[in-house]
Amino acid sequence: MKQYQAAAYMRLSVASSRELESESIANQEKIIQYFVDKNPDIEIVSKRIDDGYSGIVFERPAFIEMIQDVLYGKIDCIIVKDLSRFGREAIETGRYLRKILPAYGVRFIAILDQIDTNRIPANDDFLLQIKTATNDEYSREISVKTRNALRSMRENGMYVGACPIYGYQKADEMRNHLVVDENTAAVVRGIFNMKLQGYSAASIAEILNRRGILSPLEYKRNYGIPHPYHGFADHNVARWSASTIFRILKDETYTGALVQGKQYTPNYKIKKRFTKPADSWVRVENTHEAIISTFDFDVVQRILLLDTRTSPGANAVNLFSGILVCSCCGGRMTRKTNTYKGKSYVYYYCPAGKKVGCNSPVMIREERLMEIVFGQLNTYLNGLGQLICQFDRMNDEEVYRLLTQKQTILLEALNDKMGKVAFLKSSLSSSLVKGIVTTDDYAEMATDYTNEIIKLESNINTLITEIQSIVAHKNAQLEWLKAICKTLEVSGFDRAGIVWIVKSILVKSKTDVEVQFQFEIT
Repeated sequence: MKQYQAAAYMRLSVASSRELESESIANQEKIIQYFVDKNPDIEIVSKRIDDGYSGIVFERPAFIEMIQDVLYGKIDCIIVKDLSRFGREAIETGRYLRKILPAYGVRFIAILDQIDTNRIPANDDFLLQIKTATNDEYSREISVKTRNALRSMRENGMYVGACPIYGYQKADEMRNHLVVDENTAAVVRGIFNMKLQGYSAASIAEILNRRGILSPLEYKRNYGIPHPYHGFADHNVARWSASTIFRILKDETYTGALVQGKQYTPNYKIKKRFTKPADSWVRVENTHEAIISTFDFDVVQRILLLDTRTSPGANAVNLFSGILVCSCCGGRMTRKTNTYKGKSYVYYYCPAGKKVGCNSPVMIREERLMEIVFGQLNTYLNGLGQLICQFDRMNDEEVYRLLTQKQTILLEALNDKMGKVAFLKSSLSSSLVKGIVTTDDYAEMATDYTNEIIKLESNINTLITEIQSIVAHKNAQLEWLKAICKTLEVSGFDRAGIVWIVKSILVKSKTDVEVQFQFEIT
């Protein structure tokens, strides 16, 4: 009697419920061992276990090791509880059972499916073909159900990621809900604050490394938290880096919103992930406690779009970096330092110059620029302070009225005009009957009135949408005003105060500078 050297292969899928004893690794091992005890011609020489791997893919660590044993002649028999444990993808499973294993003289046994290639060759086993196709279809159905379930969870504001981002952890009782991790949330706040103050991403990373603060990946490793292979870290070095900082600064999760479903796989057989268009992402606000305010997050996103290069040897960008604009060509102005007779002079100039069509490039000394800009900022803040006091004395209805007063007046005028045009159109029939207008005049005037009504309706709808948008963003505007209040409490203007308040600074000449603000006071 031939003595077979067998590998016992066991697999538990990611999607399988670990509470089902029939699918557990321990149960599979018991079934295989019981079968071997009844068949003395089989000896188990190795046990291969893939715990947490889908049967659709065949790049499983233990499976690969088992196939290598086949190639090296270490085993000539493979035993599984049932065919689905070996694989669920019909084509690849069939290739192994009909071509690869027979070519190496390997006996294959799926106990519960009563498949034994020593009894009936895989090429002739109709049952094998049916089971393979059935397992494939089962995987397809599971994939569809899983996709639908995940979509529903995302739309309901539930976190479906395996590992929460740095700054958060999964709630103990509600595993699909994020809660603030106070150990790391302070670091996240510090990162955003440093960026608001003008520090570059590389400088922020250097500061964190110098302070000995664990990077996101190292933090998870240190506390035994499950994590992806890379997470927020670069390569295998668990240190803070510029790319790590950028990822944190751009993640909207810190504002209390969940943006999920950014990637997809075409179907259950293809595991490569593709990025969806941004308009198809699932975004749900206020799903968890925010670490960063929406206002600060938006300001940081605007800063990231600016030209914020630092001077050689500097950690932070200059006060006006990225927001100083030449009025002639629209280009960003550059800061430069010249030394004359041992004294340094700092000025800003348009690097485009006349070479690229800038007819009157401006050069302005830094102290003169600061004098003009700070004068306009003080005037603006005084007016804004009065507006804040006015808002503080108002209820919500009065605030709505103030924010939409221009649009409301225009809307009333349009509705009034609409009423008059509608009345004139309705009077045409009477004028036609009385012979005041001819048939041709009636047709022409009716058409004109109809076109005018359509135009007015379009304008009215546009205005209503604008009013609704203003009302919807009322809280954001008030939040912006509160942020300005913080600036008012600080003497002088730092980088954070400038980017909070200023949209751009338009330099027209050495004496004519216009500061354009984020929020215009009316």
